[in-house]
Amino acid sequence: MDEPTGPPPETERLAALEARLARVEARISTDRVPKTMILDDNFLKRAFAIWGHYFVANLIIGLALLFLVGTFLVMLLALGVFSRW
Repeated sequence: MDEPTGPPPETERLAALEARLARVEARISTDRVPKTMILDDNFLKRAFAIWGHYFVANLIIGLALLFLVGTFLVMLLALGVFSRW
């Protein structure tokens, strides 16, 4: 009876997967991860980073809407829509 001399197939497969994982980890360096407080380990830093993004986004949207509404009102004033009041 011939006994297998090499490692079992599961061990070979596991070793191949570990080698692939090592190659992928080597390709992905820590330099490619953005340096942002959103990825910080500290909960408060993450919370304030998210809140800051939310605040700035709302500020930009609010200013854009204010500009549009202001432009619309100035156009109505220029056309004399409110002159009868």
